[in-house]
Amino acid sequence: MSVVKGQKTPPKGYYTGKEAAERLDMPLATFYRRIRTQKIKVEKYIPTGYSEGFYNKKQIDELAQEMELEALLHSTEPLTFARVSSEDDIRGIVDLCIAIYGQNGTPSYDARLEIWQKNPEVYYIVKQGDIVVGYVSLIWFDKEALDVLMGPTPKQSRITPAGTGIYSVTGPEHVQPFTEGQPIDSLFISLGVRPGMPNIEQKNCAIKLLRGTQDVLANFAERGMPIRMFYATSERGDGKRLARKLGMKEIEYPNDRVLRYELETATSDSSLLKSYKQTLLERESQ
Repeated sequence: MSVVKGQKTPPKGYYTGKEAAERLDMPLATFYRRIRTQKIKVEKYIPTGYSEGFYNKKQIDELAQEMELEALLHSTEPLTFARVSSEDDIRGIVDLCIAIYGQNGTPSYDARLEIWQKNPEVYYIVKQGDIVVGYVSLIWFDKEALDVLMGPTPKQSRITPAGTGIYSVTGPEHVQPFTEGQPIDSLFISLGVRPGMPNIEQKNCAIKLLRGTQDVLANFAERGMPIRMFYATSERGDGKRLARKLGMKEIEYPNDRVLRYELETATSDSSLLKSYKQTLLERESQ
């Protein structure tokens, strides 16, 4: 009986050895040694006819998150805010969102990568050392996507690489580019902070995110890209509290667990817009 030496594409829900080692940020030889000595214990699946196995993706992701949290708890690195600049940053956002929302509750790596490639100014992150501990996205979706996001949740849930339900329309095909000198009709804002950190560190990360976002919005104003509306959604208590603190108007549909939020920049006195409005006034007075 012949044995196939390898398989390039792992079955759904599994990593190759190389992918698992990269996810755990260790050399492949180290990963295999720790598997062999049972210092890493995860489910291994070897398809019939193959000599190389695959490793349970969920278990590897959970182990990676535990290792990252352990590193964060002992880190003395300062928090830094920056626009996403690499594919590693995109991977960091995906890993963070998996920790917050679960494996199926966030756009896939490929979907986020395509969105970023279409509009490099949509994603911003807070890092501690090399680890992404917070992110914010500012995306201009087309009308088709906004109608779904801001309307009642459909009874039949649709699934795409971008997400499930109303979030199935948040893929790159619905993302609008930013053009210097042209107004932005709306921005759909999402943000998240890594769970598992001490409360004070989570708070500091959230403050860093919001302060950085203020600067980003002021930069949009400076470049002649005024924003008409902000939109957001939330199913979580912390997200709802933040939207209310930012002065966003709440939209609720009967028997719908998702709350929608909107903010009209022309009439809002939200603290998020303070630097943005000041910059806009200065530009208009020139």
